[in-house]
Amino acid sequence: MNFQCFLYLSHTKLSIAVYDKSTSNKIYSNESPSNSFNQEINFSEIEKFLENNILEIEKIIETFVNEVFVIIEYNNQLPIKISLKTQNYEQENLEKKIQYLLNEAKFQIEKTYINKFISHILIKKYIFDNQIYYDFKKDLECDYFFVEFEFICFSNKILSRLEEILKKHQISVKRFLCANYIKTFFKKGNNDIFQMAINILDGSNKNEVVLVKKKRKTEGFFEKFFHFFN
Repeated sequence: MNFQCFLYLSHTKLSIAVYDKSTSNKIYSNESPSNSFNQEINFSEIEKFLENNILEIEKIIETFVNEVFVIIEYNNQLPIKISLKTQNYEQENLEKKIQYLLNEAKFQIEKTYINKFISHILIKKYIFDNQIYYDFKKDLECDYFFVEFEFICFSNKILSRLEEILKKHQISVKRFLCANYIKTFFKKGNNDIFQMAINILDGSNKNEVVLVKKKRKTEGFFEKFFHFFN
């Protein structure tokens, strides 16, 4: 599909936008005030908003909308920080060591928070032999190091309900994104939530781990993550 479709959901506003991937131009946008009461998510309102926009979008792009990025700004996201330590006396490959810690941290989060879905994984800092770094030092030698991760999670129940609504239009969710994280990362400058989301997806935050499914035997599950180091 040559188009990217974004759906933004909050307690005050619902928005949808479509971008041409080849030109990065916005070719459709619409928004509606939200009437969510008591901070509860109004799913029927979301469903009606989609009904009013999806057919119009498909007329403009002359094809079906098959997938969408959903940007969520409700007060139900859960940021979870976890720090793990490992020794490195044999000066092994640091990337492999960090991959091990990442797998272990992710496993612990999924085991402890079984009703949560991991939307973003961020590396907040590295500590190599008591020295703090906020970006990865590939050739650094150390005897031990810590990595502090932050996992941004949403309720599986809420995301499943959103997926059900979108499936009525034969649309799948490409990825769930956290609006609060996106806005915090871009503290200054662009106020367009959709453009900020595109920049995040394009790798603006080099300390965000992007999970990529294994495609070939030579590629690891966290291939995209290690591409950020290069």
